[in-house]
Amino acid sequence: TYAPDASREPQAAELVRLYQTIFGDFEQYGAPAYVAMQVVLEAAWDACREHGTVTRRDVTRQIPKTRLPTSVLGMPIAFTPEHELEGATINVYQVGPRGFVLVG
Repeated sequence: TYAPDASREPQAAELVRLYQTIFGDFEQYGAPAYVAMQVVLEAAWDACREHGTVTRRDVTRQIPKTRLPTSVLGMPIAFTPEHELEGATINVYQVGPRGFVLVG
């Protein structure tokens, strides 16, 4: 996966607790989806502030400018002008009897 295991991040504790209360087991892709929606909402808000309205084009143009200094992934979120995640890494997990174990 491209994101750290948010269930091990202190800043994600409340999100993980809420998710487990509603849905049960915490899913590996829940936190990255949550952060992705934060980015889209922040970009939409900024586009609306800048233009008075929001279009898909405006949101798309705002995404490279969007910065989240902290996130439930335990890392800041920022993008290149090409919309690539700055500092992106690939995390390899092995599923074992106690859940996901980072192996590389």
